[in-house]
Amino acid sequence: MLVQRDLLAQIYPYLERKEYLAIIGPRQAGKTTLLVMIEDYLKKKLDVSSDAIHTITFEDLALRTAFESDPIHFINSLRDNSNTVTYVMLDEYQYVKDGGQKLKFIYDTVPGVKMILTGSSSLELQWQVGKYMVGRLLYFYLFPFNFHEFLVARDSTWQKLYQAHHQKLLSLLQDNNVNKISNEIDSSYQKFNQLFETYCIFGGYPAVALESNRVIKERLLRDIYNAFLLRDIKDLLSLATDRELLRLSQFLSTQIGNIVVYQNLSTASGLSFNRLKQHLHILEETFIISFLRPYFRNKQKELSKNPKVYFVDLGLRNSLINNFNEFIQRPDEGQLVENTVWRHLAEFFDMPGGIHFWRTKSGVEVDFLVEHQGELFPIEVKYTRMKDPRLPRHLKRFIDNYSPRKALVLNHNFWGSSEYNGCMVYFAPVYYL
Repeated sequence: MLVQRDLLAQIYPYLERKEYLAIIGPRQAGKTTLLVMIEDYLKKKLDVSSDAIHTITFEDLALRTAFESDPIHFINSLRDNSNTVTYVMLDEYQYVKDGGQKLKFIYDTVPGVKMILTGSSSLELQWQVGKYMVGRLLYFYLFPFNFHEFLVARDSTWQKLYQAHHQKLLSLLQDNNVNKISNEIDSSYQKFNQLFETYCIFGGYPAVALESNRVIKERLLRDIYNAFLLRDIKDLLSLATDRELLRLSQFLSTQIGNIVVYQNLSTASGLSFNRLKQHLHILEETFIISFLRPYFRNKQKELSKNPKVYFVDLGLRNSLINNFNEFIQRPDEGQLVENTVWRHLAEFFDMPGGIHFWRTKSGVEVDFLVEHQGELFPIEVKYTRMKDPRLPRHLKRFIDNYSPRKALVLNHNFWGSSEYNGCMVYFAPVYYL
């Protein structure tokens, strides 16, 4: 089953522009399948001939060697003699030696070619390729399924209802207007919570989401970490053994939503501070984890303070701690929901750097703080059933200090709004984000 990815809507407008495109994301997130969908769009919507579309995987050593030895000849051999644009899709481009220089040479000397690259390492593509392709290469990030894509894969009968309420919630995030909304219990919360909790437990890797057997799901997640992700990370770190890396990953799995304490990580993993920072950097660049920094008006202070850690995919995280229990049996359900909210906010705003958390010295904390269109927008996550718009104490403290125009409380089942100290606070079920 091919699940139409939400990212495609962002990519389509750029297919007829000159700039090359790079699609980056973790292994097994569906990048190769996305290229199939792009090819289908080129043929059906832009009327591009099959002869003008070529997909090459650079996991094939022979093809990679031919490209590295003479990239111009390689690309020209794919072109026909017509004046139409040739689309060349290069899968796993991070394996190419000196890939940035080669790509710039092609861009500057070979007309009539549109290149679309994929890669599973932000470090390799953005740093090694990006510095040569400034202004010539546009980046898009493909992660495992979000909850909407998960619904399409698992239970599409609920997709239209989800979409309608999802747009309602997004309008609260985006719209500059501040209006009240009616207080009511969401009539579909039982079904959506059931699906949402399954998503939080097994994550969104396509192969896992499309599989119904729980035992096979667990096996697939172990294989994704061991056979794909661990291999890439070991190569990037030049590791002889993965013992410290595994210990570090497992310890991080117990810390989601918590502030990183580097001394604790160093002790748990057996790594020196410098090696620890290197390992964390690689885990972030290969889309295993991501860091969320605290908000300060003084940006230098923001960079110097310890961040929180989240996992890009919770199925992978739960595999590392070997816990696929239902929510009712878990002490970490709040962390799972918070992690999922972070993931969807980062994807929606397309700028993880614009999302923070807020915490005072006395421990008062707001889960997420979005800087959007010059305004601060606090978001609290309370995965509890609500029947009236009751504000969390910590959110009140933030509103008193910063006077935002609006705020959001994501919860188990409730739509509503309440005004506090000049701020309109909205309440919405978390699964519609």
